Amino acid sequence: MIKVGLLTTLSELEREARARVDAVGDDPQARLRLRQAWYDRFGGGEPLDPLGFGTSEIEFMKWEVERGVLDAINATRPGSPWWRKVNGSLLYYAELAGLVFEAGLTHELVAEETRAWLDFLQTRSSRHWYRAHNSSIVRGYLDSLAEARAETLNEQFLMNEVLYRLLFAEALVTGIAFG
Repeated sequence: MIKVGLLTTLSELEREARARVDAVGDDPQARLRLRQAWYDRFGGGEPLDPLGFGTSEIEFMKWEVERGVLDAINATRPGSPWWRKVNGSLLYYAELAGLVFEAGLTHELVAEETRAWLDFLQTRSSRHWYRAHNSSIVRGYLDSLAEARAETLNEQFLMNEVLYRLLFAEALVTGIAFG
């Protein structure tokens, strides 16, 4: 693990974020702990809601763990390549944003998904959280279309329903008009 400092480059931070996500790839509980640790550092929680903005995300991840969709592909009860990849996208962009934020690097150099998390870290609000969270999820979804098509039709329906609800909740919070 690198120590974030003034001489850290973006490519070093990208490698570190990827290493953190890869290290927990086959361990659903470790994925959950990684995310909880992120919210412990950056979630803006308070005594009655220690995870702050991360509460709903952590609860959803617990559901994913319980369903087994984040399990290793070679496990007795194999997980879902799609759910694992989308979750990995969320983990990566948020981890990278945390590293970039701590290093004090300019965020214009990073991908839009990481920039959205940096915007959240600079201004913790529902609007910024939804944009960051959902842009990571949507990027993961778009990057894993082949895995999505390999799921059962019922699972594809569920995946799409989850995505629709995420985007709808964001629209309600941000005031995006429907028409």
